[in-house]
Amino acid sequence: MAHNKENSDNMPEHKPTKKWPVWAGAAAVVALVAGAICVAIGTSNNDNDAANTVEAVKPVETIEAINEVDETETTEPEETQSSVSTANTITGMSSADEAAAHFNAATSVAAGTPSGIDLNRDGSWDVEIMESANSEVTVRIYSDGTTQVVDSDREETTGTLSQADITKIFNVALADTSGTIVSLDADDGQDREAFTVEVLSTDGTQVTELDLDANYTIIDREVEGASDFFD
Repeated sequence: MAHNKENSDNMPEHKPTKKWPVWAGAAAVVALVAGAICVAIGTSNNDNDAANTVEAVKPVETIEAINEVDETETTEPEETQSSVSTANTITGMSSADEAAAHFNAATSVAAGTPSGIDLNRDGSWDVEIMESANSEVTVRIYSDGTTQVVDSDREETTGTLSQADITKIFNVALADTSGTIVSLDADDGQDREAFTVEVLSTDGTQVTELDLDANYTIIDREVEGASDFFD
């Protein structure tokens, strides 16, 4: 039996496998790297844009800060209380004759015996007049010379001032302290105090209070600011 020889021409043909060149794979790698770089650049640009956006907000913050500074600078300063000086605005009595004139004006309104006189901040004088043993009236004498009864009190015990008392008190007080007399009162005689006189210093900054006994001898003194006296 004859054997048929296999014909190579009848064998199924095999298609050769395609082989990509080496450079193609490298190109793909380069493309991937390039893409990553582009993404990184894009991210960096976005970051820069965000940073620029933040920088754009800064001027607003700066304006707010400037406004805060302006508000601080325009804050009105606290008011300060100036020191009170009475030297050029209020003048006390420098002689017993002045006191006598005030007492005479007061007794023309309320009959009685003087017991005291005090200077007010506005330049008016309050004169105390004993109408009776225990009734005291306050007569205010204004700077223009007009008079007015402003108060009436009952006093248990008090002293009175004669013209001789006033003259001696002025002499003793002004010999001790330079200035003018702004207050003069007859006390009730307790604790050795018969009279109290207050002297405003020449520069108008302080008032010296002197306590005198029945012999017109100074037995005590106290100094205070003029602003406290006229408060």
